[in-house]
Amino acid sequence: MLTALVLSTLMPLSAGEASQPSDTVPKPTVAPAGEVTPTSDVKPTDPTPALRLQPALISVAAKQGGMVSFNDQEPSKLLGGVRLGYEEVFVLCDHVHYWQSKLPGIKRAVLDHALISNGPDAEEPAHVVFDSRASKLPQISFRGVMRPREVEIIRQPLSKEDQARLAERIARDKARAAKPAATDAAGKPATTDSTTKPQDASGKPAATGTADPVAQEPPILVRFRVLLHQFGEFTGDLKTTDGWSPHFGWAEEAEVTVVGDVLPDGIGNPRFSAIDLFGRPAGGGQDKRPARLGRKHIPLVGAAVQKEFDAQAYDWWAESSRITIEFDDQGRVLRIKTGADYRGEGTPSLDTPVQTLDTAPPAQP
Repeated sequence: MLTALVLSTLMPLSAGEASQPSDTVPKPTVAPAGEVTPTSDVKPTDPTPALRLQPALISVAAKQGGMVSFNDQEPSKLLGGVRLGYEEVFVLCDHVHYWQSKLPGIKRAVLDHALISNGPDAEEPAHVVFDSRASKLPQISFRGVMRPREVEIIRQPLSKEDQARLAERIARDKARAAKPAATDAAGKPATTDSTTKPQDASGKPAATGTADPVAQEPPILVRFRVLLHQFGEFTGDLKTTDGWSPHFGWAEEAEVTVVGDVLPDGIGNPRFSAIDLFGRPAGGGQDKRPARLGRKHIPLVGAAVQKEFDAQAYDWWAESSRITIEFDDQGRVLRIKTGADYRGEGTPSLDTPVQTLDTAPPAQP
């Protein structure tokens, strides 16, 4: 639930794009979970074009400064109490170390891995705070607050299929660059308006039937693992096929998988692929505790009423040693999976179907 927030801030920085450091960052506009409504200037998500991050919107504050490294063996650093802002998404921590490296097919270095840590100079010394409650970004599939102890981001190698598609794209681009441009009899670049193209009976350019192969091929995906240590409790809204719905939960550890499209100038359209919530095994003087995920009713109005009915104000909750939330291509909840040790109450909603995994194959008839 957190990765898109971090990638929204770190990916433009790792690419060497400009940001505006300052000593203060605007406080987040706090909106109660479940009551964020889109404004008239927010357009619906279009899954076709890549969503471009805007580096001019990034705000960075590091009380002890930092440094930027373009050597993949050395980290870039933000130190001494860090506040990162992008749109209405905020990351608050003690320090950030991140590495960048080249990815074939991209002109600039991109995020390779990062460490985001708590510490004495953080606004909450025991936590890394992510606040996306007021965000309108289409990349964000969760609007809420989370407070893990530490976060790691690790870029994964491309799949064999994506490596092959990327190699084809690079070869095609090189062939296009090497091909001489067409010229007319005077040696000037040939025009490409409708007068030089085949026309149909109405005088409009005729369809040639040769669609751009780049527009037809599937996107080349890069994946990031985000490990959230001592994840703890969380609450906020998840994007479902029916809109935003309030959820709550707890996990000892969490892992978020984020995918992005590999484009010539960087990584575009970062979006959630899956979230894994892990319970706590017994040991170290602590009892075993399963991960938990639940869905609330529409939040009740009034602090006193909310406090009185909070324990009953849920549609469904589940506990399991592992709970996985899977997302579709538009960043909406596709399904929720639990382990065979599932237990819970209530009825899951149709827009968040729940599947319990069996540890053993079904018996043969």
